[in-house]
Amino acid sequence: MDIFNNKSQVYEFSAPMPFDFDLIDELAQFNSTLKKSKIVTLFNNVPFCNDVDFNEWIQVLRGCSVEGIKTLKDFAKYVNYAQSRGFRFTYIMNSPKPMSTKDFYPFEERFDKLLNLLENIGCSEIKFANPQVAKLITEKKPDVFNFSSSTASEYHNISQYEYLTTIFPNIKMFNVSNDEIFNFKFLKNLRTKFPDKKIEIMVNEPCLRGCPARISHISSIKFYNFNCSALKRKLGILNAFFRSGFVYPWNLHYYSEMGINNFKFSAHPYLRSHFKIDKLKNYLNCVEKGIENISLYHFFNDIFAAYYSLGERYMRTPKDIMLKDVLPYLPNMEYFVKNGDKCSYNCGVDCNYCQECAKKLEKYFMSQQNIF
Repeated sequence: MDIFNNKSQVYEFSAPMPFDFDLIDELAQFNSTLKKSKIVTLFNNVPFCNDVDFNEWIQVLRGCSVEGIKTLKDFAKYVNYAQSRGFRFTYIMNSPKPMSTKDFYPFEERFDKLLNLLENIGCSEIKFANPQVAKLITEKKPDVFNFSSSTASEYHNISQYEYLTTIFPNIKMFNVSNDEIFNFKFLKNLRTKFPDKKIEIMVNEPCLRGCPARISHISSIKFYNFNCSALKRKLGILNAFFRSGFVYPWNLHYYSEMGINNFKFSAHPYLRSHFKIDKLKNYLNCVEKGIENISLYHFFNDIFAAYYSLGERYMRTPKDIMLKDVLPYLPNMEYFVKNGDKCSYNCGVDCNYCQECAKKLEKYFMSQQNIF
């Protein structure tokens, strides 16, 4: 079954940089085996507790302390090593949290040291969510860094990008919000409006499209956080899966054909300091080899990890069902090409497409007399 017959060029992927030299080597070796896609960029930021002074004003406190990283120079060793293995590196400053002068001055000196380090190690790419951060960087280091706007910016219309690039013309890439990844009319117009900018699509965001707590989810703090697990349980496992921000490997060509050829693989369900590369490799292997020999269990659990937020390590799917056998029950990207622009106002009103797909797949499981 060859469903990769329409792509126009090699897919370029970005992925978290593991703080592990052996894993960076493994990614480089794996990259050399790929023909249909390439891991081009690795991204990360100084891990907690090394960045705790920023208090999430600049970057999100992800993960825990990493053995071997006590200083900025320790962090730089991993960046330099990744660069030596052929990867570009992007530093992540994508906290959407706004700050005041009172917030900023206590860590300004440390912020300056970080910018100096990034400049010295040849890292010229920074991803931001809060325009305050971009303005600070521009004033402190004019003409040094290029920017990409994070998915955490949560932009949903063309004018937002127009106004942003007017102030920051050195933005080279837009990372599209999870809610807009199936809005092909929006994406096509964004591509037309900004032919010189790269557009990046996250392919494995487990958060529900339409989640009301998307920006607060960027923080890892659990203080009165929005209960996504309860929401997903209420929706039902398959319904939640189909309504999440997953781009299946065989659908990448829909983006490539309109000139969007950059894709991001997030660290879910692992925090970036402990990123494991298994699911990234499984996803790209699926791009490379197709789905002929992939089980539905492998698809749900070893390529995507949608259910870690439900407190379950694995989705209890029968291991003898093949993905190719249930492909007709999964949401078809053709539907979103025609109707994806309506998701923001029509979901659950005049359209229940994802819910209906979930019911059909559940019915299929019942017909196979498998317990789901």
